[in-house]
Amino acid sequence: KLSLKSDKQQSIDCKGGRITIKYSITNKKSELHIDESIDSNGASWIKRDAMSDNAIVYNISKYDGDNTREATITLKYGDQSITTKIIQQGKPKLLLLSKESEQISNKGGIVNIEYMLTNKLEGKNLSVATSKSVDWLKTSVSNDKIKCTIDKNSLTEPRDVTLTVTYADCEPFSVKITQEAKTLEGYANGYKWVDLGLESGTLWATCNIGAGTSE
Repeated sequence: KLSLKSDKQQSIDCKGGRITIKYSITNKKSELHIDESIDSNGASWIKRDAMSDNAIVYNISKYDGDNTREATITLKYGDQSITTKIIQQGKPKLLLLSKESEQISNKGGIVNIEYMLTNKLEGKNLSVATSKSVDWLKTSVSNDKIKCTIDKNSLTEPRDVTLTVTYADCEPFSVKITQEAKTLEGYANGYKWVDLGLESGTLWATCNIGAGTSE
C-alpha cells in the first residue's frame, strides 16, 4: 500500500528552494517501483534532486512573476497513486494606500500610513527609515498600517520629516509628514489672545474682559 506522509499541499515563496514529499509503502513487491510525474504546469520549474526509500526531494526554481503558480506531482506504485500540490508565491508587492503627504497640527497626535503588502517572504520585515533623525516622531508597524505618533510642536517654525518604507526588492514608497508651528495668537469668545510661553499653558487676553481695546 502506498501512503502519503507529508502534506497534500506545500507552499514555497518566490525565492524557490527545496521541498520534500514523504511516503511509505507496505507489502512491497520486488517487481514494482515508484514512478513520478510532474504536470505540464510545473515541468520547467520543478526538478527532482534526490530520492530515498521513503522520500523524494525536489528543487523549486526562483520565480519572478507577480501571480501565484501551481503544479501537481504524482507518485505511482502499481495501480496506486498519491498527489501533492505545489504552490509558489509571486514576487512581493508593496503599495501605498494613503496619501503621499500628511499634515498635522502643532498639538501633535496620530498619523496612520496605510499600505498593502502581498506575497510576504518568510523572515523578512518591513523597514521604515526617516530622512533625518527626529525625536518628536515614533513609528510602529502592523500588518496594514504604520502608526506615527507625533509630539506637540512648541517651536514657532513648522517641521517636517519624510518616511521611506521598503520591503525586500519591492519598489519603496515615501510619505512626507509636516507639523504646523506653535500658534502664538488667536481669538476666543471675541477676544484676541497671545501665548506668552508660560509653563502652565495659560493664554493671556490682549485686553481686559469687557474692554474694547488694549488700552
